Amino acid sequence: MSENDKKTVVETAETVDAVEVKKAAESKKVEKTDKKKKEKKERKRPLKEMVSELKKVSWPSKADLRTYAVCVLVFVVVCSILLFLMDIGASALTKYISSPDGLPKVLNGWFGIGG
Repeated sequence: MSENDKKTVVETAETVDAVEVKKAAESKKVEKTDKKKKEKKERKRPLKEMVSELKKVSWPSKADLRTYAVCVLVFVVVCSILLFLMDIGASALTKYISSPDGLPKVLNGWFGIGG
C-alpha cells in the first residue's frame, strides 16, 4: 500500500467514526425529546394521577387514628404547659431584675445599683 492509500483509509475510517458519533448523539436527542413529549402527555391528567396515587396509600385504621390523635393532643398539652411555665419564670425573673429592691444585696454591690 502506498502512502496515499493509507491516508485515504485513515480518512475514511475517521469520517465513518465521526458519522457514527453524530448518529449516536442524534439518537440520544431523539430519545430525550420523546421522553419530554411522553411526560407532557402524562401531565394532562393530573386528577387521574392523584386518584391512582391515593389508591396506593395505606390508610390507618380507626383505632390507629384514635391512638395517633391522642398522642398528638397529649404532646400539645405537655408542650403548652412547659411554655406556660417558662413564660411565668421569665416574667418573674424580669420583674426581679428590673426592681432594684428585689435584687439581693450582693448583686446590688457588684453592679452598683444601690441598696
